[in-house]
Amino acid sequence: MKSAKFISPRWLGSLLIFGMALWLYTTTAVPGLVVGGGVESESAELQRVANRLGIAHSTGYPIYTLVGYAAARLGDWLHQNPYTWITYSSALASAIALVLFFQLALLVASPPSAFGATGLLMVSNTLWHISTIPETQALHAISLIGLFWLMLLHLFRPQKLEPLVGMAFLAGLGLANHRTIVLTFPAVGLAVLLSGAWRHLKFKQWAILGIVLILPILSYGYIYLRVNTDPHVVFSTRPSWFPAEMDNQIATDVIRGKLQTGEGLEGNIRLPKDDFSERLDFVWGNLQDELTTVGVWAGILGLLLLTLRNWRIGVVLAVYLLPWTIFLMAWRLDWKAVIYQHALVMPLIVGLMVLASWPLYLAKKWKSPILFAIFTLPLLWLAIHTYFQNRPERDLSHDRRGEAYLAQMEYLTHGAVVFGGGWSPETFILLEFLDNHHRTDLLPLDSRNVDDVITESSNLNRDTYITPFFRSIFGLYAGSTWIQERGVAFSGTHTEIFLQVRPPFDPRLQVEADGATIVQTPIAPGIELYSYALLPDPNGIRLAMYWRANETIDTRYSVFTHLRYYAADGGVRLLSQDDAYAPVENSYPTDLWEVGQIVKDTYFIQWPNEPLPADGLKIVIGMTLSATGNRTGEFEIPFAK
Repeated sequence: MKSAKFISPRWLGSLLIFGMALWLYTTTAVPGLVVGGGVESESAELQRVANRLGIAHSTGYPIYTLVGYAAARLGDWLHQNPYTWITYSSALASAIALVLFFQLALLVASPPSAFGATGLLMVSNTLWHISTIPETQALHAISLIGLFWLMLLHLFRPQKLEPLVGMAFLAGLGLANHRTIVLTFPAVGLAVLLSGAWRHLKFKQWAILGIVLILPILSYGYIYLRVNTDPHVVFSTRPSWFPAEMDNQIATDVIRGKLQTGEGLEGNIRLPKDDFSERLDFVWGNLQDELTTVGVWAGILGLLLLTLRNWRIGVVLAVYLLPWTIFLMAWRLDWKAVIYQHALVMPLIVGLMVLASWPLYLAKKWKSPILFAIFTLPLLWLAIHTYFQNRPERDLSHDRRGEAYLAQMEYLTHGAVVFGGGWSPETFILLEFLDNHHRTDLLPLDSRNVDDVITESSNLNRDTYITPFFRSIFGLYAGSTWIQERGVAFSGTHTEIFLQVRPPFDPRLQVEADGATIVQTPIAPGIELYSYALLPDPNGIRLAMYWRANETIDTRYSVFTHLRYYAADGGVRLLSQDDAYAPVENSYPTDLWEVGQIVKDTYFIQWPNEPLPADGLKIVIGMTLSATGNRTGEFEIPFAK
């Protein structure tokens, strides 16, 4: 009989929630380094800082860095990718936050509703997302949800000191991680004030609360420790993007939230005055995307029902919701606002489970477990619906761009200059590549001046590259030509992330083309395939073509590269291909080429998902008219794997 009481249903449910969340988040997490925009724009930076015990962007995030470093070293010990294990620290933090939410749920709802509501929060878009990438918000969720739980617990049981101690610790943890936690402090303070428990606290108890509050904040000492023990630390907000010489003043500026350009973070905030309705619609629309319109209104109704049980809770809820709503409306109206919206999603889910447990509040004689299970069915349906709705987008386990980017760094030539545009995943991944390979020859620059790129490209002593982020800053998307029209040429690089910028008549390119297999075959009017080179790759065929313009070209041509099978009976089958609307990753149209110019164009033909025939294989290179798709010429290369 004693063994049956070894673990209570409350903690058995907590273990189940923890295990489910950890499994869900780790199996859908991004493997390796994270490449992305929006919410994921800072992920590679956080991975780099955690892996190297560096200093993150303002406000420093020391606890996140230390936890991430421990996770990375655990990954090393297990002979697994340390960057993936840094991401797993987010999954762990969110799993802990969900256990705290389950404790909150059991405080105000029936067990079936508590379990269903926790499952709904688990698969909500925002929490799921921040749990599968390196993100400080996962750790922030522990403080936010924990404070919400302990705040309500304190109102129900004001005589207990433990909730106050927990609130003090989580407040300190929040201040040492993400300082938007201060938006929750008015509600917490009001809860303590309304309970009246503060009047009975003794000096020793106040001292305990103060010590517990300060302990997590002392983690900021890590930043000063790093500055004074290793002045050449990895500092993500240094304009040079190199290990930076720092001092205590710079460390203080980071902790205060001062940006590298000198201004604070206040530029992100704009009070909703003239565009109040637009900003309110933005926040409301995000909540509807998370919980559906019916779910949002049902959550609000449930919070009103909770207020009927305890008016103090209603007042505290209002003081909690108001600052967070204003903050989300005041934050810039872009992707970044979404990352904070779990602060509002969480209490609305509390309202949903309260509504699913309404007999606790309005009809106490109906406390049948069967009835509670029936009332929970809509909540469970919403959780299941949300899971299947979010799974396709939130499952990031297939995203291996970080690994591909690291591998593609190998194609950068010795002594090259790379314009990354500053704060971008490509920049941080490049810096990790340099550190991992102990290379000091490559020069990453954060300049956002196109003139610097054009000037540097004329230096024939080293190669110049630009990244997708740099290209996006200036609108250098596929098809844009304004920078090429200023007298620069683009070359392919056998990668997805780098374009080489060079003079149109770069003499080094002629030498490179002459070193390949020369064919000088006409492919389109005024264009010949001067030479080609095949590079081995375990996943396919890397192909470099060297086109030459023999006359002025006024027409735009597209490029196709095929792997074809020519059967003995005369049949032809296309096995794989890599095509482009315009040469050089759609970025260097043929009508910009000058007479006599050689253009380097690179492609990658993946192996097909079938066994290759023993013979009859050919690589076919050709061009078509971009306007019509009509083929203008092609060249065949017999091929054997």
